[in-house]
Amino acid sequence: MSLLRPQVSGVFLPSYWSEVYAATDTLVVAGQGWDYNPTTRESKQSTYLVAMALQGATSTPHSIGVLDGYVLNSRSIDVVGNVLRVATSIQNTMWFALPEVGVESTTQQVEQDSTTQNYVTLLEMPVAQEGTPGEMMELGKLQLGKPNELFTAVRFFDNIAYAVTFERIDPFYVLNLDDPRNPRITAELIITGFSQYLHSMNDDNTLLLALGQEADEQGQILGMKISVFDVSVPEKPVMAQSYTIEEDPNVYSSSPALWDFKAIRYVANQLIIPISIYSWDAKSAIDNFNGFHTYHVSIDEIKFGCAIRHESAYETQCFHCGSSLAQRSMIFSGDVMTTNDHFVRLTDIDDECTEKNSLDVLVGDDDCSAGRGCYWYW
Repeated sequence: MSLLRPQVSGVFLPSYWSEVYAATDTLVVAGQGWDYNPTTRESKQSTYLVAMALQGATSTPHSIGVLDGYVLNSRSIDVVGNVLRVATSIQNTMWFALPEVGVESTTQQVEQDSTTQNYVTLLEMPVAQEGTPGEMMELGKLQLGKPNELFTAVRFFDNIAYAVTFERIDPFYVLNLDDPRNPRITAELIITGFSQYLHSMNDDNTLLLALGQEADEQGQILGMKISVFDVSVPEKPVMAQSYTIEEDPNVYSSSPALWDFKAIRYVANQLIIPISIYSWDAKSAIDNFNGFHTYHVSIDEIKFGCAIRHESAYETQCFHCGSSLAQRSMIFSGDVMTTNDHFVRLTDIDDECTEKNSLDVLVGDDDCSAGRGCYWYW
């Protein structure tokens, strides 16, 4: 019997942060950095792209490219065949004018009005030749958003895509990417607030669950929002349902599900998300909420189910850096197991979130009662 040794490939990028997109036969690394132009003595936001061809345990450099701006997250990247689709935002709030060589001067910082541009760019990824990666070639490009808006959510599905930009209101875009050389905006829906995560609810991706924030017409955030978009008619998208968790200006609500997509569980119209709700007027930490909410979400309604409470750092006045569990939910035989901080809960969500079992994984030097292994909040 012989053992196959996987091939190891590495890449160095002039960046400080990278997003990774992985499919069955392609891996794309998008590194965020600054590209300096010595002629104009200006730097601009740049995303450096490296595509790797995957075959079993073997990875081979495929093609390289660079785009202006930054990607929002890994959902801003997608591959169909040999076409790479990338959504980037360019945000310029200032630039640095460097002195000319030989001229005695100090570096000056020149502030400009905030300007943004948002693009969906389609690139052809040529096959590497004789071990040398090919250079990506632009096929088509589409600009989205109004002045000062930035992408808050992007989702690609085959030849259709959805995007959200926001500054004060939320344009929800439906994009047609059927022709890589001629991407088009099919429709634009103007609503308040904005979405940060888009999740397909059906096989043809025309019904979307959205998580984000509600806002007023001036862009002031009001509270976390759950929405359902019906795009069965691409030219006429509608927000079929909307549910704001709270709208009290003295209350703050948020969820890691807005940026950590593994924190979301959506099965058979049942949505389970971690959530934190804090009131500036709360008399004690126990008056706030930290844990999970369940909702019934369909095209017909969004209905609150029940709440699964978890102890939090704010209640124990201690952050358990040594035994912090990610906020996750899993379903076992109809019951929901949730993890958060240093607690594991098993809950019957069909019986108003009745707790069936719990486990505290706090051990050893992480015991806050001993004053070890933690940071204290005052």
